[in-house]
Amino acid sequence: FAVIKFYLREGAAFMPARLEASLFRALAEIPRVAVRHDVTDVAGRRGIEVSLMASEKVMPKHRRMSFTLEPGTYRYLADSHALLTAKVVDKAFQRR
Repeated sequence: FAVIKFYLREGAAFMPARLEASLFRALAEIPRVAVRHDVTDVAGRRGIEVSLMASEKVMPKHRRMSFTLEPGTYRYLADSHALLTAKVVDKAFQRR
């Protein structure tokens, strides 16, 4: 996932269309990869989010890595990383 993300971000301007298409096909084969349409990136741009939820075996806590593509052109817009944790609380909206 990280290698494909790197090539889409850094090499898209120089990459042959067939190679770029191969990278997108490879993304579809990676377990735990999800696609969400009509998202907004950190700069407020609308896009398509491609994300990977890492497993406990890979990292000690759940972590999601994602990047956003421009609809139509699939140009790389942004990337993000999120550390997702969950805790049990006694009341709604309570933080520990």
